[in-house]
Amino acid sequence: MCKGQGYGRQADIWSVGCIVVEMLTSHHPWPEFQNPLSALYAIAQAETGPPLPDGISDDCASFLKACFTYDPSQRPTANKLLQHPFVARSNLRAANGLGLKHSL
Repeated sequence: MCKGQGYGRQADIWSVGCIVVEMLTSHHPWPEFQNPLSALYAIAQAETGPPLPDGISDDCASFLKACFTYDPSQRPTANKLLQHPFVARSNLRAANGLGLKHSL
């Protein structure tokens, strides 16, 4: 979207990754940019996603890397990400905590 390629579901997947980073760190990705326009410019010039937070699990890192796949056409769909171990294990734990059966 920053490069004028339009907005679609792929941009939503990138946004999910940003929300996960914010939940993990209490800061938006690229916290060094306080001005939103500066951040937008930097994102448009970048060829990768934001740096990943320190101390995250391998599953979390893999999930974020998938969300931040730079080429939107190569970014996974929401359905594909729901099958990712980072999310699938959380869904299984939630279902088990509620006494629900869940099969993968």
